[in-house]
Amino acid sequence: MNSILNFIFKGFCQKGCFIEICGESDIGYEQLLMGIAKEAIMSDILSLYVDSTGRFRPERILQMINSDDLSILKGLDFLSATDSTGLVDRINRIFSLNKYDLIIWDGLAYPFFETSSSHKLGLVSRMLSIYAVSGHKVIASDPLVEITGLPAGHIYTDPYVHLRLILKRKGNKLFIEGANFKKEYIVTSNGVFFTSTTDP
Repeated sequence: MNSILNFIFKGFCQKGCFIEICGESDIGYEQLLMGIAKEAIMSDILSLYVDSTGRFRPERILQMINSDDLSILKGLDFLSATDSTGLVDRINRIFSLNKYDLIIWDGLAYPFFETSSSHKLGLVSRMLSIYAVSGHKVIASDPLVEITGLPAGHIYTDPYVHLRLILKRKGNKLFIEGANFKKEYIVTSNGVFFTSTTDP
């Protein structure tokens, strides 16, 4: 099976890509992103996990790895980003280090829901896009808004996102859908995989 991480790093966006993953709010972003983070750790890909939902728990990844050795997580740094205050400066300092091969951001739009700070989402999205095109990978999740059918804060992220993937559920099956493909995927103890052996 072809893993989603392998698709991201060796597929059509191998030079650098800002990917937005969206779908219904309860479709399982956290499980998907933690599965990608777990596979990145096992592949020695230095990563930063940015959590804007307040739900990140490192022990979840250890459970996926079936280990209680915290040193396994040394290749994964964590940033809590539930508030927009000072967030732009923090992200800017992190990116200036040019340290991470992969940025995983759960709930990109969440810190910017207040009208007074929503413009910062565009600024942060621009920073993520620039970081991506300099040779890195960025994966950010955002829920779809039922009224519009578009991701939260899309007017601020649209100019900067390189690839938007939609998560969908049909019965007990999960699908990830792009502009020209639709693939079923599963989350296992080894990572996140497309169930088909062919590339999307």
